[in-house]
Amino acid sequence: MMGQKYKVITKDTFQEWQRIINAITNIAGVTVGLITRVLGNQVKTIVASQNTENPYLKLSRDSVIGSGIYCEQVIRNKTKLIINNALKNQKWENNFDLQYNLISYLGFPLRYSDNRIFGTICLLNNRETYYSDDLIYLLEKMRDLIESQIHEIENNWLDQLFVNKSLLRTIFDSIPVGIGLSAFPPNSAIFYVNPRFTNLFGYITNDIPTINDWFNIAYPDPHYRRLSYKLWFKMILQARQKKGIVEPQEFHVTCKNGDVRDVLISVRILDNILLSSFVDITKQKRTEAQLRLSEKRHRLLAEYATDNIWTMTPDFQFDYISPSIEYIRGYTPEEVRLQSFEQILVAPDSLLKGYQRLKEVSQCSPENTPKYGFRDELELICKDGSTVWTEVIITPVFDKQGNLKQIQGITRNITDRKNYEFELNKAHDQIIQINAELEERVKKRTLELKEREIRLEKTNQELIKANRLKDEFLAMMSHELRTPLNAILGMTEILLEKIYGEINIQQEQSLKTIENSGQHLLSLINDILDVTKIEAGKIDLNFKNISVYSVCESSLDLIQAQAQKKQIQLQSILPPDLPEIYADENRIRQVLLNLLNNAVKFTPNYGQVTLEAIYPPVSDNQNSRHLRLSVTDTGIGIARENIDKLFQPFVQIDSNLNRQYEGTGLGLVLVKKFVELHGGKVSFSSRVAWGSCFMIDLPIARNQIKHKVLTSINNNNNTSNISNNRIETKVTKKQPLILLAEDNEANVISMQNYLEAKGYRLFIAMDGQEAISALSGKKPDLIVMDIQMPKLDGIRAIEYLKQNPDYCNIPIIAITAPVSGNDREKCLKAGADEYMSKPVRLRDLANHIQRLLIPIS
Repeated sequence: MMGQKYKVITKDTFQEWQRIINAITNIAGVTVGLITRVLGNQVKTIVASQNTENPYLKLSRDSVIGSGIYCEQVIRNKTKLIINNALKNQKWENNFDLQYNLISYLGFPLRYSDNRIFGTICLLNNRETYYSDDLIYLLEKMRDLIESQIHEIENNWLDQLFVNKSLLRTIFDSIPVGIGLSAFPPNSAIFYVNPRFTNLFGYITNDIPTINDWFNIAYPDPHYRRLSYKLWFKMILQARQKKGIVEPQEFHVTCKNGDVRDVLISVRILDNILLSSFVDITKQKRTEAQLRLSEKRHRLLAEYATDNIWTMTPDFQFDYISPSIEYIRGYTPEEVRLQSFEQILVAPDSLLKGYQRLKEVSQCSPENTPKYGFRDELELICKDGSTVWTEVIITPVFDKQGNLKQIQGITRNITDRKNYEFELNKAHDQIIQINAELEERVKKRTLELKEREIRLEKTNQELIKANRLKDEFLAMMSHELRTPLNAILGMTEILLEKIYGEINIQQEQSLKTIENSGQHLLSLINDILDVTKIEAGKIDLNFKNISVYSVCESSLDLIQAQAQKKQIQLQSILPPDLPEIYADENRIRQVLLNLLNNAVKFTPNYGQVTLEAIYPPVSDNQNSRHLRLSVTDTGIGIARENIDKLFQPFVQIDSNLNRQYEGTGLGLVLVKKFVELHGGKVSFSSRVAWGSCFMIDLPIARNQIKHKVLTSINNNNNTSNISNNRIETKVTKKQPLILLAEDNEANVISMQNYLEAKGYRLFIAMDGQEAISALSGKKPDLIVMDIQMPKLDGIRAIEYLKQNPDYCNIPIIAITAPVSGNDREKCLKAGADEYMSKPVRLRDLANHIQRLLIPIS
């Protein structure tokens, strides 16, 4: 049956098959193209490509099934076979085709209509070849075409299948490789390009009517065009001489849209017609370029890495060793390639481990290979006879079929680490011994720490006691200094107000001198105590929203008399709608008074002092959330060399014994410390003989309340604000009864004489307990209560009285020498109706008494 079918294949059919195999061999640019047929147990070649490189034009390739040729596997498995390089796979080592160096193969089975194998259609090449998808597709289409002819021959449908050029055109139109047909030069008209050609380059025959037009368009660079034409013409001459295909060449072709493609072009002469095939290898070339770049980078990495990088063939022969092996073992890569395993691995256990690992690698598959390779620690011998410990990481590399393709490895010198491990093991016993000694030391140290902790606790308690004693001393000093001063100023005030009768001018001047000295001493005491409390962190500030207008007005009122004595003009510049500031009103008034007092003191007669509020900011050095208050004078100014002396406690610029200006040097110190406690800052500018300007920046309140503008205060229009009138106390026919609780006899005498002269009746108690007991016989209209008294202090006495229904409505004025910033709050919280700090001005005390007794009057 097979013989009959073979006989009906006509000579024309064979000739047509011959043209097909010649064309596809030329297009693929390979050495051999074959059509084979299975006859019995043999595979016979029935059509071979007619190019001169084909060894089977003169030699027979007929072989018995079982001899191991490529086509045998196609016939057995009934599927296509692709071999890029048979030398890389030991299964093809006895293949018949290898004796002609045909190492690559692409083949498809040819089937009868009942699926029995007719033979094969295949391509073979004498170099490693990666067949493109387009070429595989083309050969598959040729396989389908020939199979359809075989099926028609089987059924005797046609006497002749191929009809010369018309059939070839049908083939060319359907294959996925660019085809161009043209006349042979010099008559070089192009009369056909297939659809694949147009898809590749965008040109049709109307775009390129001649070969010259093709070169002018596809190769726009003149120099490259000349080289390309020369190479192409050389290929044509070789094709004519060899009467077959020639080696395909690579060209850079410019497409109609401007893209440049890498193309593999082959030429073949068929019946005086030039057939050119075009295979797009752009993607392949780019991939190759990327691979070369990647290989170059990896090569550079390997060349300069301190770890040794190497590769092996599947038969365990080194094919690459990086230069760092010389750093590790002293041998060059060339010397290592010549060494056996016994010359590399010195220790028996390392040699055995190395052999076992390589055996395991050779038998593994992609599925059971560790993700990060196999790891071993091996001892290697060096060129100088010494040994080196290394960590070796081995990774097998597989091809697409899962066969071992290469062995890659990294060798790292770990001798230092191994020596360190040895030293660690050696030191293990020593560590145990040292640990025992340390435990003993820890116990001893623990006892020492406990003893130290006890000493520290004792010291801490002593510090707490010392701190408490310091507070008590501060309170005692405040009380002991202010109490006698209160008596001095009180008695002076009684004499000046002529309570005891008239006095002459010399006596009045002497008393005023005593009063001024007492006030100066009081100011000094207050400053010293304030500085001490600030340094000790004991100062308390009563923050609240306060009016800038109010604090400025009161400060100017208090300095008015001092300015009048020197005929100094006071001026205020307070813009409308100033925001409130968030501050302690008393402390800010104290700051302004210190600055204004200095300005008046250091300004000559008939000068000027200005208090100005600045908001919003007008300079870069003022925070947008701060309001600035400045005090400017036309005084003597400050020399540059004296600037560093400012803001230092008890330091004055003029410190000579005959200095002109009095003072302790604490005023500016308190200004700076109080402003900084408010979160503000102090700055100044000065010029000798021109004057100075001191500025304080204070935070504005969050909830701002608008105030009216204060009118300017000067020497001419504001003198009425200072009243020197005597206080006239209005009393009823029934003189009010006052209980005075005070333990200092001098203070009792001064206040008793003054108040009785003002028309009040008094009875005295020397401590808080005595004051409570005295109330059982008399009910006073008002109580003046000293706070610091023996037996029962004033705070507890006030609390008792306010809780007693019989006495809770009696007004109480609390008097004390201030110790902390919240003394006033403590007294008012206890129930006092008014608070006065020592030394007490008797006129102010009379005013408070009159105010509290108005309902009674």
